[in-house]
Amino acid sequence: MKNLFGDEEASERKPAPAVHGGQERDRHSTNDHRERIFNFVRSQGRHGATDAEIQAALRMDGNSERPRRIELESQGRIVRTSRKRSTDSGHHARVYVTAEFARNIPEKTRGVPLAGSQGALPPGAVRQNERSANIEREWQFGEKLDTFAVEEIELLASSAFPGWPSAFGRDWTADTVRSDKVCRRVLLLKLQQREQP
Repeated sequence: MKNLFGDEEASERKPAPAVHGGQERDRHSTNDHRERIFNFVRSQGRHGATDAEIQAALRMDGNSERPRRIELESQGRIVRTSRKRSTDSGHHARVYVTAEFARNIPEKTRGVPLAGSQGALPPGAVRQNERSANIEREWQFGEKLDTFAVEEIELLASSAFPGWPSAFGRDWTADTVRSDKVCRRVLLLKLQQREQP
């Protein structure tokens, strides 16, 4: 048979041999991701973890983490609870725990992981624990902070921020400092320190 240029072509081509090394590597990577996710969620104890928390702690892309977490769920190793936690973007995300911690979890359980429930912390877990502490403070003291009078907010802000209010500029009021995300976290921390000896 001749090709477009008039050259003779081989009538039968042998297919290239199949290479299975990539599939084997992918299978090992999948198993590794699955076990890393399981071990991290287990390390969080009854506190559990959301998809975003797992991704941050393990430095894993969502497209790699979610399918492995779903597989663990279908195997019964991880359980989706009815609890939700706020993410950095303000959305509410489901909390997952390992099957051993799924029993007897109170519906309204919130807060940082229970003492003694963690082994060695993976990278990013310290940041996650700080995030959990911020969520716990918001849950405990947020409503109280929102009911404070302007004078109480100004007093709290002056103890939290040296130079308040002149250092912040004239546009900063008690309401703006209370509603600013970062300032609110600091105010909640000060309130917690004041109320809990």
